[in-house]
Amino acid sequence: MRNYLNTPIDSSRLLFFKFFTCLMLIFEIINGIMIGKIHEYSAPQMHFSYLLTTFITPFPLWGIYLQYGVIIVCALLVLFGKYYRLSSTLLFLSFTHLFLSEMSEYINHAYLYSLMLFWLMVLPLGEKEVTPTHPRWMLWLVLFHVFIVYFFGGVAKLNSDWLHGTPMDIFLSQRDNHLFEDFYSQKWAPLFFSWGGALFDLLIVFFLIIPKTRIPAFIIAALFHISNVFMFGLASFPWFCLFLSSLFFSMPWLKKMPFYQINLQGRMELFKLNKIGFSVLTLYVLIHIFLPFRHFLYPHDASWSEEAHQFSWRMMLRTKSGEISFVGEKNNGKRFIINPYQYLTVRQFEKMKGHPDMLLQFAHFVGKIYKDKGEVIKIFCYSQIALNHHAPQALIDSTVDLTQIQRSIYPYSFIKSFVPDESKSRYLASP
Repeated sequence: MRNYLNTPIDSSRLLFFKFFTCLMLIFEIINGIMIGKIHEYSAPQMHFSYLLTTFITPFPLWGIYLQYGVIIVCALLVLFGKYYRLSSTLLFLSFTHLFLSEMSEYINHAYLYSLMLFWLMVLPLGEKEVTPTHPRWMLWLVLFHVFIVYFFGGVAKLNSDWLHGTPMDIFLSQRDNHLFEDFYSQKWAPLFFSWGGALFDLLIVFFLIIPKTRIPAFIIAALFHISNVFMFGLASFPWFCLFLSSLFFSMPWLKKMPFYQINLQGRMELFKLNKIGFSVLTLYVLIHIFLPFRHFLYPHDASWSEEAHQFSWRMMLRTKSGEISFVGEKNNGKRFIINPYQYLTVRQFEKMKGHPDMLLQFAHFVGKIYKDKGEVIKIFCYSQIALNHHAPQALIDSTVDLTQIQRSIYPYSFIKSFVPDESKSRYLASP
């Protein structure tokens, strides 16, 4: 296997990958600026963190503007292969810091960009590094990421709600005054998009691998992603996935493109996998295959508890609505209402409502504020949350003092079990 992965193939597709990854990232960052993402990093008093990266926090406002500028400039330098080692490293570190500095801003395609930028930093794709051929493993590594996004996105859709047309029916019902409103409002539309999306995600990579089905598969992929643009927008993500899907094709014409710059003096042998490199790459692949399945280690539905939901390619699977309230209790037993809007943006609050770990983080944050004032309080959370079309129910145990619960990778005992009801899709239930 190692010998096969070390066989030489043309370098053009890796250069194509580098060029369009940076181009799409620039599009993503500019789009984020235009829709006010900087506000979400600079305005709140509290920032939600990932469990293993609590030490990463957003920069002050001037630093965030600088960070966005560094990402754009470095992406342009990497795109053209200039100062490659420095620019690719700064690009990965800057974007990944931004991605990890606010948990409420998690989105799957930002995670994908971070993974791809890591490998752009590692692979020899600078102006003076690219040789006419490269070992097969480099391209296959990129295609592996395409596989995990599609395939595990499809595996996650194999659940009762999705197969009953939910939450797709909710998404479609929100497309009022849309160009395709009449089509989206058809009774069969939620099932069509739900089942079609699941089958597409599960099968598309396999059809792209097979030469005889590659062209029709790519046409279907193009129609799929363009329909997502019309339906959801999703910034650069549909276009980025479409560009990545095109990497399954040989592209001899790319040698005529301006970004095709190679070093005829370079030595591909320097980048062949040895035994250690092959072992490290195998471990990397196994970890990314395991991550989407780690939710089976938890007792609750991941769409309900959010445990192991992130970093697992669980896309568009749920909507949550409802109400929460935080109640503080002083030593004398006196209770009072805590106002989350005093510390959070509207977006942060809406994200937090259905996310137990974020509710816990907020309770710790408020508890520390009072502790710093010399007063120890208890904090309880009352919740009524509806998952998709299911009836509202308590998300967490309101009798538990959240300030006494430590964040953990292990299952949280204060999360209430989800009890599904019979109501699935309002489209299916209608006469």
